[in-house]
Amino acid sequence: MLRIFFGVLSLVVFLIACEQSNSSYLPGYSGNSGEIILVINDSHFEQAKETVYQTIGRYQHGLPQQEQVFSIVNIPHKNFSQIFKVNRNIIVADIAPNNVQSVEIKKNQWAKEQLVVHITAGSVETFKKLLFENSDELLYKFQNIEIKRLINRNLKFGLEKSLDRHHLKLTLQEGAGIVMDSSDVVWIRLERERPVGGTMHQISQGLLIYHRPYNDTLQFNSEELIKFKDAITKKYIPGPLEGSFMTTSKKYILPMSKPVTLNGRYAVRTTGLWRMQNAHMGGPFVSLTVLDEKRARLVTIEGYVFAPQFNKREFLREVEAMARSVSFY
Repeated sequence: MLRIFFGVLSLVVFLIACEQSNSSYLPGYSGNSGEIILVINDSHFEQAKETVYQTIGRYQHGLPQQEQVFSIVNIPHKNFSQIFKVNRNIIVADIAPNNVQSVEIKKNQWAKEQLVVHITAGSVETFKKLLFENSDELLYKFQNIEIKRLINRNLKFGLEKSLDRHHLKLTLQEGAGIVMDSSDVVWIRLERERPVGGTMHQISQGLLIYHRPYNDTLQFNSEELIKFKDAITKKYIPGPLEGSFMTTSKKYILPMSKPVTLNGRYAVRTTGLWRMQNAHMGGPFVSLTVLDEKRARLVTIEGYVFAPQFNKREFLREVEAMARSVSFY
């Protein structure tokens, strides 16, 4: 697949080439989830650093602590050895006079399930401009491949679960299980502990699946989605104290919704913070609301995280991977 965009005013050519190499002989990818290796010479990075952190290294919406959408690790070209070439996510900055400006995306260049972006520019200023113009699409592609990797991991080690009464199925992470399956809502939980400072601390992740009849497009409005979400969680998700229940927090970070595509279907993705009414608990959530035309209903798959001693980004990505594995029948 090849797409070329011409910028008339800037005379910049933006090139995306999605190449699927024969990956059977390649090694598996390495590196941490949510990490991008940026290959760029030190002097160029110092000049472009602010732009890098405003674009591909910007903070993620809907997290209680400041965390980048992707952690950026910069490596100069002279140190870009084979050990780094198999990293899962890579951006290579080729900055030199007389370069033809382009952005090229390659899959499986040096490792299986790898995504590599080559940004070619004639100057640091042009490199920064290309980042500003294309960071949304690049982050979208890096996010999608991270989700795909998690789904593939869950297919191997987790469980494909069919929810017959709701006419859908999804792939659950290892250790996740259903704790409620009513006519209105399915509640799936994954409970773990990890050590911090010699003490074990809780990591609680969950998925809520609920649906309602589809009447018109106004139901995709962010306020309507939050209103229905809060009605469901108040009814079904109690807190640790009497009279406590899960709801949406609007005090510090407002929920944000945007249209997306979910397995070929129109959907709305909402991110924000949840809290327990009348109890001291909270964390991030991500929800996907999709139209199931066959059954004329809106289906929401909502993931949440409670992990007060930990960063939340990767735990949130895990629940979104489970949500994005959904299919209907």
